[in-house]
Amino acid sequence: RAQKEVKDIVSELGAEAVHNISGKPADVTPCLYRCRWLSTHMPKVWAKTAKTAEVHGGLTHFLTGQWATSTASADPMGLLDVGAYDWSDVLLKAARLTREQLPRLHRPGEIMGEVTAEAAKLTGLKAGTPVIAGGGDGQCAGTGANTFLEGRAYVNLGTAAVSGSYGK
Repeated sequence: RAQKEVKDIVSELGAEAVHNISGKPADVTPCLYRCRWLSTHMPKVWAKTAKTAEVHGGLTHFLTGQWATSTASADPMGLLDVGAYDWSDVLLKAARLTREQLPRLHRPGEIMGEVTAEAAKLTGLKAGTPVIAGGGDGQCAGTGANTFLEGRAYVNLGTAAVSGSYGK
């Protein structure tokens, strides 16, 4: 659906710049391009969009009442500056988003909030339980496989195949 938006953003920023900022190749997978598509093809809906988040951001909001997410969870959105661990102003502008429309970012291991009384009633979790930023299985597989030394590599086979290696 957003193939034209991929071409438009690549024309504006350059494929290498998009990849260098986000760590993602220019294709329709990241929501960067779908946000642009929505703003172009559904402007009335887009104008009313107060927040947009990935699944973990929505779940964190449900549990804590706060819009927050992990940088690891936000990474696939294609809007993150992977070198700065922050939303990229350049990519947000290309997506026609503002920082206020996105969840607050936390590094994995940081406390994002606590389970509210309302969420506790709905889930059976204890109110006040800390909600901690985490990472995906593929992202954490390298840590679990101890691939911190030169020459080590891993393959994680799940919903997708993820591999990684540690080099100089």
